[in-house]
Amino acid sequence: MADEIAKGGESTFAAKLERLFEVVRRPDGGRYSVPEVAAAIDVSKQHLYDLLSGKRQRPAWELVTKLAEHFGVSVVYFGDGADAERYSQQLDLLSSLSDAGVRDIALRSGQLSPAHRGVLKGLLDHLQSLERDQPDEKR
Repeated sequence: MADEIAKGGESTFAAKLERLFEVVRRPDGGRYSVPEVAAAIDVSKQHLYDLLSGKRQRPAWELVTKLAEHFGVSVVYFGDGADAERYSQQLDLLSSLSDAGVRDIALRSGQLSPAHRGVLKGLLDHLQSLERDQPDEKR
């Protein structure tokens, strides 16, 4: 399933739901568990496990709405097309920002002048090109 969840590769309801479990965090920073979400949206754990495994592929609209509300996304995320892709890209950003170091860089860069943000962007571009040239280094 992880292969389906790769950027731009979300196609099934199960893959999209699994991605929400991986990316969206509880207020304390921890991951949501299936039993926790099932209780919060008033559905059986087994039903939620069946959706995650793909055993059940077309949930009722009410359940889709409850899942979207719980995870703080629009129901559009579960659809197809440009709007769904836009929500997927926003989840990519959220996932990146869940790393404390990335979040710190992003927040601190917002305090810089536009000129210094340009310098920082140039430095980041340079560092990324170095990493592309040396792909075996640990990140």
